[in-house]
Amino acid sequence: MPVENIATEERAMLITAEVYSQAPILGLVNTDLKGEFGSGSGDTVSALIPGYGTVSEGIALTGTEADWKLSVQKVPIKVTPKNMPVAYDFVEQSVKLDNFEKKVAAPYGSHLASKVREELFGIILGGATRQFVIDNPKDDFNFGFISKVLSAIQDASMNGQINCVLSNSLEAMLRSSGLNQFQASSVAFALWQGKVKDFGGADFVSQGEVIKFKAPNITSATVSAAVGEGAESIRLTLQGSSLSVIPAGYVFLVNGVNSVDIFKRDTGANRAFVVLKDATVGPGGVVDLEISPIYADQQRQKSALRNATALPAAGATVGLPLTGGATYQTGAVFDQNSIGYASAAIKAPSGVDSSTSTVDGFVNVRFVAQFDVEKGINIARFDILTGGKALYPQGVAGIWVKVG
Repeated sequence: MPVENIATEERAMLITAEVYSQAPILGLVNTDLKGEFGSGSGDTVSALIPGYGTVSEGIALTGTEADWKLSVQKVPIKVTPKNMPVAYDFVEQSVKLDNFEKKVAAPYGSHLASKVREELFGIILGGATRQFVIDNPKDDFNFGFISKVLSAIQDASMNGQINCVLSNSLEAMLRSSGLNQFQASSVAFALWQGKVKDFGGADFVSQGEVIKFKAPNITSATVSAAVGEGAESIRLTLQGSSLSVIPAGYVFLVNGVNSVDIFKRDTGANRAFVVLKDATVGPGGVVDLEISPIYADQQRQKSALRNATALPAAGATVGLPLTGGATYQTGAVFDQNSIGYASAAIKAPSGVDSSTSTVDGFVNVRFVAQFDVEKGINIARFDILTGGKALYPQGVAGIWVKVG
């Protein structure tokens, strides 16, 4: 069969639909970004975020520009490619036998969906500014605990749909903690029925792709250097035993830095800092940790971004809510509007034998088949380009449950 008959729009649509249907977490975040992807630059897209401090056209804006220039804002969202190669001969054979959907679309679309689920959960947890830690799950991880976390996000006053993502094992633990209080969700998407549950007015999904790690044995820590406005990293000096790597998902607090609500008011609770990527501890216990951007400036032109009461000061004591040496599984409760997730279009490339690009329900997939001159083989590949951002960190609470 000629290679040009392989990468058709119909087959690409089957892959795209599989990715979308196998990632119910997509239904819990804001993917309605008005399609403002035309101003993409490099590895980012610029999206107009509904509700992100927007105003109606034509209204009178009084005062100086600094008072209102953040009222209308396009937010840059970094996107990264994910791809799934598949043997061309396998694809060709499945097309000949008319079982492409079963043999290719379902398994390989599911693999791509797993990448989406993993990335999106990391974005959500990484944006958390509230932390809830359970060290005795057998007695304490129950629907009463979940209600407490839900209330914290409801009190953030964002007024959006509250949602939760847990690992499959944590959801099973929750269901067995007493009377199962999950109800069928009223989520509108038929393809996600049965995959989305409801408790206390919040939608829940469970998935295998969550962050799990062993907490390092840190006994004490301080902030090594003052952190600036908009900083995306923080340097700490650690004391402890066998410190080599601080894992992604690890959470800590900083004395004197509290979280804020949607009105930028002090919640009275310490602000959580979540490590975004594994970080190697250097000589003297010094480590640079990547975190979501922190803003504490109360000046009018920056208040729209404010997500902390203060910036971490040099010498500030670091709070350690996790038990060193213990293993933790994570979850997150969040307002739907607090997380933006974008799928940027990938144009069909020129100079290949067969290519198409299509979108279904938000997800855009490109399907390419061509001859690899260097390797001397025909290859096929599915590509997606996605990324996200915690737009309102005050609307995200992380959950850390000790499981070992």
